[in-house]
Amino acid sequence: MNDKDFSEVLACFKEAGQIKTGSKEPGRVSKIDPPAIKPVHTKHSCAQGHAKTISAKASSKKFTPHKNV
Repeated sequence: MNDKDFSEVLACFKEAGQIKTGSKEPGRVSKIDPPAIKPVHTKHSCAQGHAKTISAKASSKKFTPHKNV
């Protein structure tokens, strides 16, 4: 990775930290409604314990991406 690309990545991480701490507003916010979990588990024969193993959370409704580089 060259210095220019590294500087851009570093700037994105710094911006993400500012957004996380609330010192900077995100450029956009996408809200995603969680799917109905029971039909998904039934369709894929997946127990709730397995969903926890893969870090799937029904409460994860908010996604805040960093600025496009």
